[in-house]
Amino acid sequence: MSIAVRLPKLGKTMKDGTVVSLLVTEGDEVKKGDVIFEVETDKATLEIESADDGFVKRVLVRENEKIAVNSTMAVLGPENEDVCEKLVKELELEKAELTKALESGFVDPEAGAAVKSSHLLDSLKDKSGSGSIGEYSITPGTTIEVSRLQRLVGRRMLQSKREIPCFYLTAKADVTDVCGLEEEMNAGGGAEVSIDDFVVAAMAKGLKKYPVMTGQLEGDKIFLAEQIGVSLAMDVEDGAVAVVIKNVDAKTVKEIAEARGDLGAKASEKKLTLDDLEGGCMTLSNLGAFGVETFIPIVIPGQCSILGVGRVNDECVPVGGEVAIRKSVKMTISVDHRIANGADAAQFLDFIKKMLESVDNFR
Repeated sequence: MSIAVRLPKLGKTMKDGTVVSLLVTEGDEVKKGDVIFEVETDKATLEIESADDGFVKRVLVRENEKIAVNSTMAVLGPENEDVCEKLVKELELEKAELTKALESGFVDPEAGAAVKSSHLLDSLKDKSGSGSIGEYSITPGTTIEVSRLQRLVGRRMLQSKREIPCFYLTAKADVTDVCGLEEEMNAGGGAEVSIDDFVVAAMAKGLKKYPVMTGQLEGDKIFLAEQIGVSLAMDVEDGAVAVVIKNVDAKTVKEIAEARGDLGAKASEKKLTLDDLEGGCMTLSNLGAFGVETFIPIVIPGQCSILGVGRVNDECVPVGGEVAIRKSVKMTISVDHRIANGADAAQFLDFIKKMLESVDNFR
């Protein structure tokens, strides 16, 4: 019996994918779970696995071909059984119709899945043997292969700079008391809390108070998010990803820390799924660990804004006629001016600043 291997709907917003690698040819024997294709979406490169044991009777896609969700990619069958040519033609016609529907803006949201994805792939390998790029021990003069994840991120960032008219606002928050609360929470055990978790909690409440900041522009309409999800930019071996903490406005700081830790572990183990990368209304990028005080981040296409946070600094400030050492952090927000105006973003950023300056907001 023949089995059609189709492109599954791997995430809530996924409509299509581009075939980047054919790992089988007609006549090859495959086992259930074998990776047979690599497909790139707008968020990640994914492995497509065989749904069953069998032999590859037909391959119906080409490298660099963009196909709609539910399109047949290959046909599997017993070794000594011929595939009905009528079936192959019907599947090719079906794929063409799905592609046409995709180009016209309609794809069946309930499109099924005959296979599953495993995880983000394409580790960046050091061809020189001098160490990984993450350790910055590459030998000078070495040629480094650019991973698919890097190419994907590069294309999206280029799209952002070309298509999104941004403006930028910077504010400084006194986080002395929040840093004290961070130490207090960590002394109690459990997931380790960081400044990021307080910022994410403040962002979530701000997005709920100023919902225009969750806007997504489609045509001449702005769609506001039904649920609050905050993306976290994370550095991984072969580039960077933005994982999403969902329903974050309903989570405590400790719960946000737990979710961040879980997503970080999945990212390092290359076990992220598309669901882990979807649903973000806004992104947080923190480069403070690298000594950066302030920077201007690039808005991720599909979101209204991104917040760049620098390192926590000690500084001398006047307090009640005396000089005191306080902890501060600078935050820069990049905003799509097509969705939000300066007043919207300024109020939103000021809300985050004031949230971070009072520990009562997080107890």
